[in-house]
Amino acid sequence: MRTTTRNFVTTAVLATWAALSALLAGCDSIPVDPSDAGMDAPFEELECDAACWPRRCAYLEYDDSEPLDGLEVGAMVDGVFVPWGDGDDVTYVFGFQGGAMIQPIVRVPEAMAGDGCVRVDVAHARDDAFPDGPEGELDEFASASFFQAFRRDGNGNVIAGPVDDQLGWNAPDGLRLALTVTARTTTWARSRTMHVRVVDADGFQECDLVPSQGLAGCTYRVFYGQATVTTIDAPEDAPCSNDRVAVQYTFAPNDPTIAACIDEGVTGTTGFAHSVSMSLGCIAEAGLAIGESFPIQWRLGSTPSCPPFEAWPDVTIGGCPCGE
Repeated sequence: MRTTTRNFVTTAVLATWAALSALLAGCDSIPVDPSDAGMDAPFEELECDAACWPRRCAYLEYDDSEPLDGLEVGAMVDGVFVPWGDGDDVTYVFGFQGGAMIQPIVRVPEAMAGDGCVRVDVAHARDDAFPDGPEGELDEFASASFFQAFRRDGNGNVIAGPVDDQLGWNAPDGLRLALTVTARTTTWARSRTMHVRVVDADGFQECDLVPSQGLAGCTYRVFYGQATVTTIDAPEDAPCSNDRVAVQYTFAPNDPTIAACIDEGVTGTTGFAHSVSMSLGCIAEAGLAIGESFPIQWRLGSTPSCPPFEAWPDVTIGGCPCGE
């Protein structure tokens, strides 16, 4: 019985491999219906090529002439192609490897599909009109090329993409790009250049420009600013020591335009957010008194399971020697 079962399984496996081999071998010779939507045979053959990857698209010689205008570039929104234009917002996503990318799609009339293969070249640079935009690794990902197969959109056009055009690893909210997308087939080249802003799925918000940083599995928005002392919980004539006392302060970010982005309700403990424990020796060393300021970072958490607030004074808070 075991021998019979093994023979049966072996026969079934061989039959499966034979069927699969026949399917792959027949990929290049799928029958073509010349009346199908007026498309030529090579385009129909490529519909199999896309399913039998890798195939011809990566090995063709593409038109290398100066590209003409006339390429539509955009994205699918609720199943509908929406073209991008100058001044538009373009949504970025994070890929499974952690990179931040935009995902353009190109569209041309169906009559331009040719043999169905297209190479999509993407190039981007920081928009010179916005030199103070968020920093990132854009120069490391200045261009990329993708081999694609056209597919019909049902409206007399063909589309290719989306292609995963990486901009960097960090969130590029608010980044302004000069974006050029070029499509090349074996017989023509078309291109489109536009100036766009990169946003997340929620759209653009000024507060997205506040820098963020990961810390022990938590994510914090970092506000750099100044703490101005309001009270020091020690007598003015207290002798220098390593005893710590509370220094109360008010906080003001260095960039006043992001002050509205500080939600003190996030801190969970407003009293702690305006007080730092410092030794008397360090207070003396920093020359702190009521009305004096020192640099400090406020970090507001955006990860629910993490502490909602961190205050990082940029002065020594303990262990300062007392002068003789």
